[in-house]
Amino acid sequence: MARKNNDYYYDSFYQLMDYPCLGAKVLASIMEDIEGYDMHEKLIEVHAIEHDGDVAKYDVTKRLVNEFITPIEREDIVMLLAQIDDIMDAIEDVVRLLSMYNIKHIKEDAKAFIPIITQSCAVLKETILEFKQFRKSKTIKKHFLKLNELEEKADLIHYQAIKKLYQQSKDPIEIFTWTNIFEALENCCDQFKEVSELIEMIMLKNT
Repeated sequence: MARKNNDYYYDSFYQLMDYPCLGAKVLASIMEDIEGYDMHEKLIEVHAIEHDGDVAKYDVTKRLVNEFITPIEREDIVMLLAQIDDIMDAIEDVVRLLSMYNIKHIKEDAKAFIPIITQSCAVLKETILEFKQFRKSKTIKKHFLKLNELEEKADLIHYQAIKKLYQQSKDPIEIFTWTNIFEALENCCDQFKEVSELIEMIMLKNT
């Protein structure tokens, strides 16, 4: 029974990653062909994914309240649940901005964030899979390095995109709109690193 209890939380972290990964796929499809979608409907779709993730997170938290022994500290479990949820929130924020600003064409600089977001989803999910056996894992540190590398790429894309925007555009509305969208996209990329850093901190506390 103890082993099952230990696995439950690690398995839950892994399963909760399904929601931001699904959200990232929807975002990628929007960024590829925004003109082909009703953005209000896509926002509703992404919000539904976010809501389902919240429900799943609540179920884990509800069990945690009644748990006598946990594999890692309760505070760390709560923080990790929250930060995984933050990824989905960040993805929803991008879709909300695209809908709110009535964007009809996606800049190529914005599209450059999408491979980083989708790859970060995949790498973080693998990281969390390894987290269950982090004391024996030979690959989890490589995942940390990869997520850091992806986040640094996103920082560079953000810097170049903002610089280009201010160099080429004289329209204050366009500058305001795309500055916010670029920052929201960068924030998505940052969230993956935040989770990986928390996992690394938890590992250090438990070794």
